[in-house]
Amino acid sequence: MQAALTAQSQRFHVHQGFPVGDLLGLTFVQFRGTWDTAPERAQCRHTHWVDLKRVGLALAVYDVNAGDAGAWLPSDEWKAQVLAPLMAGRQGASGLWRIRVTLDVMR
Repeated sequence: MQAALTAQSQRFHVHQGFPVGDLLGLTFVQFRGTWDTAPERAQCRHTHWVDLKRVGLALAVYDVNAGDAGAWLPSDEWKAQVLAPLMAGRQGASGLWRIRVTLDVMR
C-alpha cells in the first residue's frame, strides 16, 4: 500500500497501531486466532486493508466488502456488518482483531 500511495504522489505518515486525532488513511487490520504465534509472514494471510476517516469522535470505515461496490460505514456498523462476517468465515479465528499499521495520508 505504501508503494501504491507513493506511485500516486501521496504523502503519508506510517503509524504502528491506531494514531490519535483526525485521520484520513489506510489501515492494516490483523485478525486474531490460532495463527497468533505463527511467524509474521504466515499471519498476513489473516489480514485486511480498509480506509479510515476520523474527524473528532466520528469514525467511518470504507470497505470494498460493504455493499455491491464498497461503502463508507460508521465504525460500529462496519464491525457488525462487515468485520464480524469476515472473521466468522476464518477457521481458528478468535473473533478478536487489532490494527497493525495505519498510513495517515497528508492532506
